[in-house]
Amino acid sequence: MFDVPQSTKACLYERIVDEVLTALRQKKLKIGDELPSINKMCKHYGCARETIVKSYKILKEQGVLESRHGKGYFVIHSPVFAKTKVCLILSNLNPYMTQTYRSFRQELKGKATVDVFFHHYNSNFMKTILEDVIGRFDLFVIKGMEGSKFINLLNLLPEGKTLLLDRRDGVDVIPNFICQDFYEDVLTSLKSLEKTGTYCGFNLLWPEKNIHPPETLAAFKSFAKQTKLPCEALTQLHTHIMQKGYLYLTTDDEQLVKILDLAEEQGMQVGKDIAVLSYNEEPIKKHVAGGISTLSIDFRNLGKIAAKAVLQNTIDVQHYELAKLTLRNSTQI
Repeated sequence: MFDVPQSTKACLYERIVDEVLTALRQKKLKIGDELPSINKMCKHYGCARETIVKSYKILKEQGVLESRHGKGYFVIHSPVFAKTKVCLILSNLNPYMTQTYRSFRQELKGKATVDVFFHHYNSNFMKTILEDVIGRFDLFVIKGMEGSKFINLLNLLPEGKTLLLDRRDGVDVIPNFICQDFYEDVLTSLKSLEKTGTYCGFNLLWPEKNIHPPETLAAFKSFAKQTKLPCEALTQLHTHIMQKGYLYLTTDDEQLVKILDLAEEQGMQVGKDIAVLSYNEEPIKKHVAGGISTLSIDFRNLGKIAAKAVLQNTIDVQHYELAKLTLRNSTQI
C-alpha cells in the first residue's frame, strides 16, 4: 500500500501504524498527503473497518494524522519524521566495538534513532534478528562475519539500505562498506617489520576455532612465500616451544595473554628473546610487557564515517580504513 517493506508486527493494526510511519521516514508520504480511505484500506488489508479505525486513531493520538470532516485523513507536521531509524548489528560489545559504537552515536548527535543488536558471529542469531527488524528500520549497519549462511541472510535486506561495517569476508551482495583491508594490512606490516627487524622467523597464532577474518591467514601465507625466513601458523600453544628471535602475531587478546604466559613459563623475555605484535590497539597495551606493539585501525573513525553516511540518508560508500603499526618494546629485538 505504501511501497515500504512489510512490517513484522504481530497485530494488523500495529503493522499498519508501523508502515505509515516508515513511509513518512522514507519520504513515501509527506506532510499534507491524504491517506487512503478506510474502505480502501479494508479492501487492501482484507480486514474489518474497526482495525483501520484503530490504526488511524493511534496515528492521530501520536500527532501524525488529522481527520477532516467529509474529506478524510491527512498527514500533519511532527518533528519525529526527520529522524532515520537505524538498525545497528554488531558482533559483541568488546573494547574495540565499544569505541565504534560510542563514536557512531556521538556523530549522529540525536538526529537518528539507533537500536543495537548482537549476532555473536552466529548465523542463527543473525537470522532471528533479521526476522524481527526487517520492515521496522530505514537503514541497516551490520558488522560482517564469515559464512555462506550470513551472505544468504543479507539477501533478505532491502536493496541499497545496508552498510557492512569493519569486515567484508568476500561479501559482494552488499556493495556498500566501511571496513578493514585485513589482507593488505597484514601483508604490508609483516614486510615492513622484516625490513626493519632482525627476526629469525614469524609465527601467526591461528587457533582452529578462530573468528578473525580468513584474509589474515591468507596474507600470512602469502608473506611466507615471499620471505626467506621460516613462517608457521600455530593452531595450538600448549605444546609449543617458544622460538628465540621469532615474531609472534596474535589476532585477539586471549591469544596475547597465552603467549605472554608461555613466554614467562619458558624463561623468554618479550622484546628481548621474542617479539610480539598484537592486533587492535587499546590503552592497556602501552603498559603491558614494557609496551605491546599493535596493528590497528582507528575504531572511532569507523563509527564516525558510518554516522556521516547515515545522516546523509545514503549509504553509498566504499571505504577501507587503513591499519597503523604502532611499534613499542615488544617488537624491538
